[in-house]
Amino acid sequence: MTWAGVDAETVTGFVNVSFDVEEPSAEIHMIAVAPAFQRRGTASALTAHALAEMRRRGITLATVATGGDAGHAPARLTYEKAGFAGFPQVLCSRLLSADE
Repeated sequence: MTWAGVDAETVTGFVNVSFDVEEPSAEIHMIAVAPAFQRRGTASALTAHALAEMRRRGITLATVATGGDAGHAPARLTYEKAGFAGFPQVLCSRLLSADE
């Protein structure tokens, strides 16, 4: 499910959420904010809207993942303000070649 933020006739950003009603859980997959609307509370408003919709649907666990680098610091701050807490996790990856 995707919701868009709009100011007059301009899309300011969007939030995309997937729901698993059997768990019951939901994950914010992505929040994107147009550059002209960053640092104005748009991401916080989109997060709040997503969480309200989760509550309305009876969801009891909300998750979101973001990068740990400096470029994702604003996203982490937005999620922390909304009550999300980070936890250590290691993601291991490997490139495979057809020669092996």
